[in-house]
Amino acid sequence: MGTLVLFAEDEEVGITYGVGTFGTPDNSLTVGLGFGFSGADYASQPVAMIGGEARATRRIKLITENYFLPDDTGVLFSAGLPAPRTNIGSWE
Repeated sequence: MGTLVLFAEDEEVGITYGVGTFGTPDNSLTVGLGFGFSGADYASQPVAMIGGEARATRRIKLITENYFLPDDTGVLFSAGLPAPRTNIGSWE
């Protein structure tokens, strides 16, 4: 559970949310629900999030995080692969 607050001029906007992740380090599912706010006014409908990770190989995971926005706002889908690790400056 948490709250993300952005300060814009003389207004506070953000989201209060709860998130849970279930699974193993190789395969997991994340779900979340939050309510946006502006000042002291909260949205009447929540934003939902569902995401996950699936290990494809020893070094590669497939990652997705998707947001379902209230009303007719729509859906935001995302997918990706993690950036490879490097040993910049390492003597190995």
